[in-house]
Amino acid sequence: MAQSRDAVRLLVLGFGCLVVSSLCDSLRAPALPLLAERFASGYGRLSTFLTAGSVGSLAFNLLALRALSGLSDRAVVALAAGLQAAAMLLAAAAPGLGTLAVSGLLWGAGNGGLGMGSNLLVMRATPASSRARVVSLLHVFYGISCVFPPLYVAAVERAGGGPMALLAAPALLPALLLAATAVLPGGRAAALGTDAAAPAGAPWRLASVVALYVLGEVLTSMWMVAILTAKGMGLPEAGRVLSGFFLALAAGRVASAAFVRPGAERVLVPLGLVGGAAGTLLGASGSPWGFWLAGALFGPLFPLLITRVSVERGARLRESLAFVYALMVVALGLGHQAMGWTAEAASPSAAALLPAACLLAGLAAWLL
Repeated sequence: MAQSRDAVRLLVLGFGCLVVSSLCDSLRAPALPLLAERFASGYGRLSTFLTAGSVGSLAFNLLALRALSGLSDRAVVALAAGLQAAAMLLAAAAPGLGTLAVSGLLWGAGNGGLGMGSNLLVMRATPASSRARVVSLLHVFYGISCVFPPLYVAAVERAGGGPMALLAAPALLPALLLAATAVLPGGRAAALGTDAAAPAGAPWRLASVVALYVLGEVLTSMWMVAILTAKGMGLPEAGRVLSGFFLALAAGRVASAAFVRPGAERVLVPLGLVGGAAGTLLGASGSPWGFWLAGALFGPLFPLLITRVSVERGARLRESLAFVYALMVVALGLGHQAMGWTAEAASPSAAALLPAACLLAGLAAWLL
């Protein structure tokens, strides 16, 4: 009975981590035009805020590999929630790009920790036989949660609000999550059961596929509003396109949670990578439905890939997830910088080609 209660608490907190993480993460993308106006900066310089987030997330995950390895899951999640709340308050009050970059470091650390923590807690609470479906359901909440920040940013913009109004109020969410970690079981969790012995060394191939897929998806969503507004679309309309992308992503994950079966990744991963690349190119060319198609095809990919990590690396789950997330954020940091530089040096249309290139590189890594 105690184990059952612990599993329920792990699931509730895992889902809570994912909701807060996705709300805070997806707030940055539609806010970029407002931040560019606030600091009178081009996207090349402003992309440092996003790159700093990747550096912060990398630092947190490297700590999770080493310095935090002896801490309980509860302590790791509490630390991440506190960092996320502090980052949002600092960004809201930032007087210049330097302070904004510092807030980006903290933002990335907190958000990366919450993202890793959500998957870790949910996979600890579920058996291998149902893990893929439960993780797919978990990431349905990612898609649903990401619908709201673009609408929130558009409402703040219509009301004439600035970064303080935009960022300070949502900081309450990670603060509440920090308080909620008190209900988590204490102590260091036991190793996760797995269907295969965890091999020695880092999971380079699988982590590379995850990192390249996530890079393609995140560059698509993070820069969608900036690319569409550069093409002449209004901010509210571009925000609705982004919300539609996340609704499609959620729909894809609902279908995955309902219908996915063991071995489905053999078909769904290559289909999602190829179809997603085509959809991002169509969307960037002026057909919003292309972005929505990409979102639907992206839906099953991350749950299937991250569940595969748990199956192959269950005896070293936290360390393996930390490595995957660390490689992801290295890729994201380089990708955000490349998007900003390409948008300024060439054009937003040229930058819009990069997400598709990342997805196709992920396909090549999967097929190796």
